[in-house]
Amino acid sequence: FSSADKEYFSIPSNASLQTGDTDFEVGAWVYLNSLGTIKGIISRVNEYSLYVSNNNYAYFRIKNGASSKIITSNTFGALNASTWYFIRAWRTSSDNRVYLSVNGVTDSDTTNFNPASTSDDLNIGLHKGWDSYFDGRIDSVYFSKRASTNTEVTALYNAGAGRTYSDLTAENGLSIFKSSLTSWWDMNEEE
Repeated sequence: FSSADKEYFSIPSNASLQTGDTDFEVGAWVYLNSLGTIKGIISRVNEYSLYVSNNNYAYFRIKNGASSKIITSNTFGALNASTWYFIRAWRTSSDNRVYLSVNGVTDSDTTNFNPASTSDDLNIGLHKGWDSYFDGRIDSVYFSKRASTNTEVTALYNAGAGRTYSDLTAENGLSIFKSSLTSWWDMNEEE
């Protein structure tokens, strides 16, 4: 993805990608070419956004009308250029919490509302609300209507090597994760 060329991937509005009062998780492997600007990773702009801000921290934002909740990767810290990161964010409706994890280091916070359920397009490599394009590589992007287990997260991280869709097998401890996916996009953005 090149921010200068305004490259991004868009999936037209699809009810299976809506959130509302439900558990959900989004995740991706990202590699930053540059620092200091907002970079959209995956978003439905009026529901949720996973992005890197101009301070180089990962952010997860859920939104419902004028209300929004933002969680920052304060525990992990700032991201660096030229490094792959496994970033995932999720919401659990049972305890009304939002979570953000970078390479397994997690931050969380409570929220007092549900994300909206909109007809927005899903964008990869763009945060449409701020016209902020990703500059770097994005790979193995997914959306699920449940939060992954710790065992699944460890298997997805794969000691920093990541996974492709074809790797989501019982042998790798990921068959239940795979069956619960709403969508997975192998962007083939490897080095």
